[in-house]
Amino acid sequence: MNIESIPFGGLRVAACTPVELAAFIGERLRDPQRPATTVNFVNAHVSNLAARDPQLTADLAASSLICADGQSIVWAARIFGARLPGRCNMTDAFRRFLADPEIPVCQAVLIGGPRNLTDLAAGRINARTRRLRVTHSLSGYESPAHQEAFLRDHATTDLVLIGMGSPQSERLAVTAAALCPHALIWHIGGGTVMFLAGAQREAPAWMKRLGIQWLHRLLREPRRMGRRYLLGNPVFVARMLAARLAQFWSAAA
Repeated sequence: MNIESIPFGGLRVAACTPVELAAFIGERLRDPQRPATTVNFVNAHVSNLAARDPQLTADLAASSLICADGQSIVWAARIFGARLPGRCNMTDAFRRFLADPEIPVCQAVLIGGPRNLTDLAAGRINARTRRLRVTHSLSGYESPAHQEAFLRDHATTDLVLIGMGSPQSERLAVTAAALCPHALIWHIGGGTVMFLAGAQREAPAWMKRLGIQWLHRLLREPRRMGRRYLLGNPVFVARMLAARLAQFWSAAA
């Protein structure tokens, strides 16, 4: 299936829902001739990081799909006259993928988070479906050299699941695409790994509907998330407004 994408901040963001993303990944995994396919995401935090990190921007641009895992991206796209169907949350998409009774039988590896939680998340993924098996997992705190060796050892895997922070996850996705030439590389996010392992609570459904899951995380982890949200969100809004104003004046000149 083809998924349309729209220009956003020098990148192209996929106009897809979690259901469509899960279907896209299932379809790619059914293709034995598939090239390496990378799925990443962008939200206000990742967008802010990319604005000052050319390497992260390049790693994102190398993705097969970049999903809008943040309501802020959906709202910001409207400022530029583009419409996304809504937020494509990675946790929701991954759960829909696991719940699909027709996903192809495949093997996966998981990288992200502390070793004990990554192992726990892998076990819970395996308990949800008989069709996908996470055969090996690795802590996201291992060195890049160790992670690269791990990927070389599992170069024939079908699916590489990544759940680390940015920009480490995006850099690792590029490495995985080079070392696992037929894999689907999916940056499901560190939060997804933590939710699966039971180490974090998800926001209630009403907060998800309003697009304020970030507030739930801020209230639960104020010291860790304060800078990202209390400073990062206003910076993102200011950047978007400045870019739209520059676009307006450029068109009017």
